[in-house]
Amino acid sequence: MLFRSRHLFALTEAGADLFPHHYVRLTQRLLGEIVGLDASETAGRSGGDIAALVFEKMAERLAQEYAPRVTGADLPARVRSVVGLVAEEGIDFEVVERPEGVQLLGRGCPCTRLTGGAAGTCDHDRRMLERVLGVRVQALAREQVPHDFHCGYVVTADTAP
Repeated sequence: MLFRSRHLFALTEAGADLFPHHYVRLTQRLLGEIVGLDASETAGRSGGDIAALVFEKMAERLAQEYAPRVTGADLPARVRSVVGLVAEEGIDFEVVERPEGVQLLGRGCPCTRLTGGAAGTCDHDRRMLERVLGVRVQALAREQVPHDFHCGYVVTADTAP
C-alpha cells in the first residue's frame, strides 16, 4: 500500500537565507580560476587534468590568502586557526589532538563532492594546509578516517617539504 504525505514542506527564500551558502563562494573561486586559465595551460589536457589544475590553483590562492592570517602560539592553536579560516570556504574540519600530531577530519570536502571522487583525501587540500601552516600534513589511511568523515590528515611539527 502506498501512502502519500499529507503535508509538503519547503524553505522560503527568507528561510534559505538563514543557512550558509558556502557553495556560492566556492563557485565564485572556481569560476575565477577557470577564467584565469590561458590556452597554454589547457592545451592537450583532458577535462580531469584541467579540473585538477583549477583545484590546485585555487588551493594555492587560498594558501596565499590565509597564511598571513593564521594565529596561535603552538601547533594545535595554529591548526584551529586554519580550521576557522577555511570554514569560511565551506571546508569543515574537526580537530583531534593525538600523540602523533593533530588530526584534521573533514566532513565537507568540496573537491571530493564536486568531482565525485571517492572518500579519502584530497591532495589539493593537503598541500593547501601544508602551505598555510608551514609544516608537514600527511593523509590518513582510509581505514583511519571515521565513517562519518570524507577525509583525514595528520599535522606534525615537522617542516613542510
